Amino acid sequence: MSSKNTLPIIYAVVAVITLVVAIVSFAAGVPVAGILFGAIGLVFARLWWIKRPAAVAKRRAVETPRVEGTLAQPLDEAMTATRRVAGENGYALDEARSGPNQLVFKKGASLVSWGSEFTVRFEAVGSSETRLAIGTDETYAVTDWGRGKRATHQLLDELGATYT
Repeated sequence: MSSKNTLPIIYAVVAVITLVVAIVSFAAGVPVAGILFGAIGLVFARLWWIKRPAAVAKRRAVETPRVEGTLAQPLDEAMTATRRVAGENGYALDEARSGPNQLVFKKGASLVSWGSEFTVRFEAVGSSETRLAIGTDETYAVTDWGRGKRATHQLLDELGATYT
């Protein structure tokens, strides 16, 4: 492993250690040390952010495998129903990234992720049947932990779709 690859790891480790020491200092009643170590920790966290590996910087999200289903509704009704169900589950439509046969939904940050989203692609199979392909992303999450799969299955279940 080259120093180019180890430097961000060192920054991250130092940032975590100094931030833990800062928290312990505050808890022990030594606020000056807490402030000092907190500031040092934030500097190293920022250095890690600047020097992080390209694989981390470019990977905006962790994409989970697609889940597919079929809905016994025409294309326009399937899209309308999907908008409604996603909204009821706390997802907002991303109009800019949605298209004629694709809807993109986003949800804000949580304790374990900087946000999640899923993309639903629609394909008319017949005049009264639509195929849905759903892919999910967790923005800046270490892993999906199955949240994306559960969200897609919940969406398909609430729509009354059959899995394919």
